[in-house]
Amino acid sequence: MNKEQLVAQAVNIAKKFIRPGEGLELRAYPDAASPLSKTLSNMGKLVLYKLGKFELTKDLLKLDAEPVSIGYGQTGGIKLGTVWTLEQAEEALSKQVTTRALDVLKSAPNLLKHSPEKLAACISLQYNIGSEAFRTSTVAKMIAQEDMPAAAQAFKRFNIAKGVVNQGLINRRQAEVDLFLSVKG
Repeated sequence: MNKEQLVAQAVNIAKKFIRPGEGLELRAYPDAASPLSKTLSNMGKLVLYKLGKFELTKDLLKLDAEPVSIGYGQTGGIKLGTVWTLEQAEEALSKQVTTRALDVLKSAPNLLKHSPEKLAACISLQYNIGSEAFRTSTVAKMIAQEDMPAAAQAFKRFNIAKGVVNQGLINRRQAEVDLFLSVKG
């Protein structure tokens, strides 16, 4: 399998994997740990805001919301009040996952010798933790050494959000490990 085929297969696998983990929001929303999100939640208005049934007041707009997300967890240049179509969300996901696949391969080029599932698991991890964290991770280092069992175990280190071990991340990392190990090679 050539590089283009491997990337195309891995991108398709990763998108199917990322969608349920990230969820889909067509209206931009504040980061869950942000002061704005916490305030809306305490007011019982966060769900209403996400549904477009609650407008932010001037005082609420003064609260930090970063990073603001939309679609399948896309951030960067997204502003509160932005609304996407499903097509926009899917297009953004495709572009983001393809970009991340190529970025993962820069950090772990020997994944070209392995299955699309291994690459897809790494794309999912990098999608969640970011490019720099993946590039410097034990996962990437173990892949470079061709120690796939150690690389798989290193996924599990990324289970903390805002300084707290997070069960959702534990579950996501285990699913990525299972995908990473699902095919020999």
